[in-house]
Amino acid sequence: PMLQAHLKEKEAQATANQKLQERLGNNKPPQPLQQYAGSYEHPLYGKVTVTVSEQKLQFKFHGHNNLTATAQYIGNNQWLPTFNNAVYGNAPMKFTLEKGIVTHLTVKVSDFVEYDPYTFTKVK
Repeated sequence: PMLQAHLKEKEAQATANQKLQERLGNNKPPQPLQQYAGSYEHPLYGKVTVTVSEQKLQFKFHGHNNLTATAQYIGNNQWLPTFNNAVYGNAPMKFTLEKGIVTHLTVKVSDFVEYDPYTFTKVK
């Protein structure tokens, strides 16, 4: 029964991953990529630096040794991440915009790593 449950969960995750990949398409973010670049901070999780490279956003998580990610826009202010450590999963990241200005970044990683999402505030 445990093996069946594990296989069923793996299948569900593969289906979810496929749906996320299908959303990549030709979506364009609401703001130019450079607007998302900058430093974001969370009181517990530390600092994240976002830069732009090859039409993708690059993330460096300073609170985690060597953790990085790239992300592509999938619509609805959501970005599909690819972490350099697959254990972090690929739950969409979300940017919050207020009057067209990027103010926050919400990161959700695999439940295996952490159940709660973290919201980082853009500081510059």
